[in-house]
Amino acid sequence: MVMMQAVGDFYAVMGEEMIALTGQRERVEAVTNHIQGVVKMIENLEFDAFHVDNSRMWAAVMVTFWQEVSIIEFDIRKFIDDVFKTVRSAEVAFDTVMTFQHISTRDSVSAVMKTKFSDVLDRYDKQVLSHRPKPCPHAGHVECQPCPHGGHAECVPDRF
Repeated sequence: MVMMQAVGDFYAVMGEEMIALTGQRERVEAVTNHIQGVVKMIENLEFDAFHVDNSRMWAAVMVTFWQEVSIIEFDIRKFIDDVFKTVRSAEVAFDTVMTFQHISTRDSVSAVMKTKFSDVLDRYDKQVLSHRPKPCPHAGHVECQPCPHGGHAECVPDRF
């Protein structure tokens, strides 16, 4: 049951919704292919996992399974970190966090997603600052802009 939960948690995050939000189909599919490989490893056992004489072989399979789970978790966390480094806007970043906030997933993946709220706020802050009026050397004005007609700079009077 725990193994199925781990696999289900991965699929909950790395699906069509993640592709739609990030546009990174190939990278999402690479992770889902890795998940499918782990599932096939269990499905295609060449021994009876429930027979007591095979307990050592089953234990070895379990070690491999959990090692692969750790690798997949790392890949998903890295993917999430990379997505938030390259996201186009604070709005897209916020939508991504909100979309996955209520999805049940592995604790380590959930923890990474929770840290992204601060990344969203940082991105929002940068966007706001980039649209802030530029200082103007003329007294009583808050912004100088190039004249749309190619002439002198236009100044916007300070309204405050």
